[in-house]
Amino acid sequence: MVDVCLKHGAKPSNRGGPGVSGLMLACEKLNDLFMYPPVVEQMVSLLLEHGAEVNQQDFYGRTALHYAFKCIHDNHLFLLKNLAQKQRIVKILIQHNANIYLRDSSGLSAIDMAKREEHESWLKTDEASLTGT
Repeated sequence: MVDVCLKHGAKPSNRGGPGVSGLMLACEKLNDLFMYPPVVEQMVSLLLEHGAEVNQQDFYGRTALHYAFKCIHDNHLFLLKNLAQKQRIVKILIQHNANIYLRDSSGLSAIDMAKREEHESWLKTDEASLTGT
């Protein structure tokens, strides 16, 4: 369905609700018990391939990366079942130049969220390459 919409001119970075983009919604779907994680990965990749802005922020300053980590924090039981899938989605966002330093209105960055969930290794290699260390 996402593919059809994009092929017919839908803009991948259009916003709805409180400034939420399709990419943010796709990452939020990681928290949906009825959503099959490989479908979420496909949606995220498709939106990025069609030019979705990976660092676009909602009205609260959250990016798609914030939404991906938020779902991990909100749903630990579901996470245990699909941890590898979630890690792949975070990596896809990073590979498309997601800014791991952007802070939301609460002052949290993706690095802060990763540390809180003990998943900073998901960002460590990428963080080092971004800072030149």
